Amino acid sequence: MTKKVCKTTLTNINDLSEELYLKIFSFLSTKRYVVTSVLSKQWKYLWKKVPTLKFDKSEHNDYISFKLYVDKSVFEHQSHVLESFNLKVANTFLDENIGLWIKTTLHRHHCQLRELEIDAEHILLQLPRELLTIKILGVLKLKGKEINVEAPLTTVCLPSLKTLHHHSRRFDFDSLQMLLSSCNLLTDLIVTRETTLVMVSKGSLFFEYDISWCKALVALKLEG
Repeated sequence: MTKKVCKTTLTNINDLSEELYLKIFSFLSTKRYVVTSVLSKQWKYLWKKVPTLKFDKSEHNDYISFKLYVDKSVFEHQSHVLESFNLKVANTFLDENIGLWIKTTLHRHHCQLRELEIDAEHILLQLPRELLTIKILGVLKLKGKEINVEAPLTTVCLPSLKTLHHHSRRFDFDSLQMLLSSCNLLTDLIVTRETTLVMVSKGSLFFEYDISWCKALVALKLEG
């Protein structure tokens, strides 16, 4: 019996499906995949549909160009569900812009965000209240000099959150406790603080934080 082999030959990169383009671009930073828009008419607006936004200050020469670039990208991005928003900035950055970018992103995507990672080790992070009510958010990784949530915080609802990494020198204890109390599916928890001991409570052991709601925890790391 002779086996038939089906061969598919791509004669041009434009023969790739849009779905595959978006998958490939999602592994790149936003700046790098936006550059592809000048290579082909077909790609001119494709970058707006990539389900990830990744910004790194080190890819830009100065703060002004970086800010303008992020402003434009966040506003023009059109993917309905955003798989991830990743932001890495240096200590020369103005902190108020970060909270505004997160809020704009949430509004533009109707709070359809699955993963958020902010690396701003030397910057005060003021997070919008809306961030803590995203029903599909599964990963939340925050690093900042100080991490606070926009007041007043009355509701926290993160039913899908499985990974929470929280690194800072100072943070709002009440907000973090409210966050922990809403994470029934949390499996990976890391809380680090540079100057003050972070303590927990589970079952009959009482310290400062109560994580008895986090019944699915697999990995737990506390430092400070």
